[in-house]
Amino acid sequence: MKKVLLIVFFTSVVVGGFILLGLYSVMPDFQTSSYAEDKLVFTNHRDTLYLKKRIDGNKEIIAISTSSDLKFDPDSSSMFIYDVSSTSLFYKQTADSLIIYTNALSEIPAKFTSRVKISQIELSNPEMMDLMDNKYYMKMGLKKLD
Repeated sequence: MKKVLLIVFFTSVVVGGFILLGLYSVMPDFQTSSYAEDKLVFTNHRDTLYLKKRIDGNKEIIAISTSSDLKFDPDSSSMFIYDVSSTSLFYKQTADSLIIYTNALSEIPAKFTSRVKISQIELSNPEMMDLMDNKYYMKMGLKKLD
């Protein structure tokens, strides 16, 4: 009788766990996202770009957008999209351009409309580590979205 009760108990715990995981995956309200943003104003073009970061669990996305909405769904047709889950993204702003330093380039979005020139520089993993070492990126005049 004890064996049957143990089997029923463990089976119900396992089934209950799977049900909770299923509910968690289909109900976005249970999943919380956090956001961060840097507003970049470019004096030469009187344009504004927004560097936005979205964190969902272990997944971190940075988007370059012309929209001021803090909360966003990544849209590669109108935003530059970078997955920074396992690395960082550094940037430098000039009067008329934005220079991105990353280890994986974004596709150029077809519907992105801005007069600001966006340049992407792809760095190897050792080069990215060198930038982070002792915050060397700050000495280079680069910024990081936290």
